[in-house]
Amino acid sequence: MKNNYVTSFILLISLITCNAQNFSLEYKKEFHSNGHKKCEYFIRNNKKDSSYLEWNQKGELVVKGYYKNGQKHGLWISYDLGLPNPNDSVVEIYNYDTLVRYHKIIGNPWDGVKKSEEIIVYDSGSRYDTLRNWWDYNKNILNWEFTLKNNKVNGIARYYYENGQPWKETESFEGMDHGRSIE
Repeated sequence: MKNNYVTSFILLISLITCNAQNFSLEYKKEFHSNGHKKCEYFIRNNKKDSSYLEWNQKGELVVKGYYKNGQKHGLWISYDLGLPNPNDSVVEIYNYDTLVRYHKIIGNPWDGVKKSEEIIVYDSGSRYDTLRNWWDYNKNILNWEFTLKNNKVNGIARYYYENGQPWKETESFEGMDHGRSIE
């Protein structure tokens, strides 16, 4: 009977040790040649897993994301994209390495200077884009807005004067103009 307890105890310790190895994360850090931090992430079972951060050579944070079992998963935010405004950003949402939503913001909406945005949603093999451009983001005065399906105008495209009043509206279906237009 005593041997059964000892054997059970050894088996239990072995299981706990194996499980601890499977759930342990190894912290990794990489550096640019100038010494600034390049990225930091975690490894589990030889794959990136958990949070991921990346910096440019100036030491500024440029990417925040998450890996799950070696694949991009969940929310990813990219900054400093070489676009005109250093506050421009891209937000991406992944489902196990499959991009399901992309949102590009030109300008900084928190400072009230957002100039344009592009939202792309991928669903069942189709791509849906919503594009907007503002005359004045603070006052929510749009310049234009329209939607695309698989890179073709789809739905209503609206254009506005600088005072926010509608100028033109057209309706299309998968790139074909349906003739409905107001000016």
